[in-house]
Amino acid sequence: MFEEWKSVWHKYKDFLTPNRESGQELLDYLSHKYVLTETHDKEAADSVRFNVTINKTNAEKLPDCTIPQPLTFCMALCCQAALSAASDLRTTSQAHSKNSWKR
Repeated sequence: MFEEWKSVWHKYKDFLTPNRESGQELLDYLSHKYVLTETHDKEAADSVRFNVTINKTNAEKLPDCTIPQPLTFCMALCCQAALSAASDLRTTSQAHSKNSWKR
């Protein structure tokens, strides 16, 4: 997933411009439009932290000597594959347990 994110960023980076929304405003907007699931992926959090601190516009918004503590989320669309896989496992497990008495 991280490599996919990087390729998308490289493709569009020259067209992106800094916005003026705070992290909380962005979270509020996304959570009202999409189903979000918080992730606890260190690589994703490190990526957000790195991007905030190396981006001059974002870094200037941070109070002095502050290290960002990002929260990362997965939107319903990107979680769908994981949920589908979990559902498949449950279905397979249930089918196996129902048929186990036939052996």
